[in-house]
Amino acid sequence: MRAIEIPESSRYHVFTKGRCLGNPGRGAFGIVFLNDVEEKVAAYNEVVGRGTNNAVEYLALIRALELLGNQGGGRDVLCSVNSQLVVRQLNGVYQVRGGELVNLKHSLRVAEGALGDVRYEEASRGNEWIECARFFAGAALDGNLIS
Repeated sequence: MRAIEIPESSRYHVFTKGRCLGNPGRGAFGIVFLNDVEEKVAAYNEVVGRGTNNAVEYLALIRALELLGNQGGGRDVLCSVNSQLVVRQLNGVYQVRGGELVNLKHSLRVAEGALGDVRYEEASRGNEWIECARFFAGAALDGNLIS
C-alpha cells in the first residue's frame, strides 16, 4: 500500500470503483476522498492482480478505510459504491455465502474498527465521483498510478 496524505476532516465521503479486465480478470480500483464540505481532497488507485469484480470492489473499500485509519481514527465515513451486491451485503440485506468474499468482508470489518461510524450506500455509474474513481481504476490498469 502506498502512503498518501489525506487532509484532516471531521468526516469523509469516499467513492470507490473496482474494475476487472474480464470477470475474473486483472483488476484495479480507484478511490476518491471528499471532506466534510464535499471537496475532493485525495485520490488513490491500485492494481490488485486477478480477481472478480465483486472482490475488487471489496478490496477498494478495504484500502479506502485502511488509508483513512492510518491518518488517525475516529472519523465518520460514508462510502458510496457502484456495486449493489457489495452494498447490500455490507448493510445486511444479502448474506455473503462463502468463498473469497467472506474473508474480504471480515477484513473490511477489521478496517472499520479504526474509524467512527462507517456507512455504505449504492452510487450509480453516472455519478461524477464514481466516474472519477472509475477513471483512476482504468489508469491503474494502464500502468498509471496516482502519486
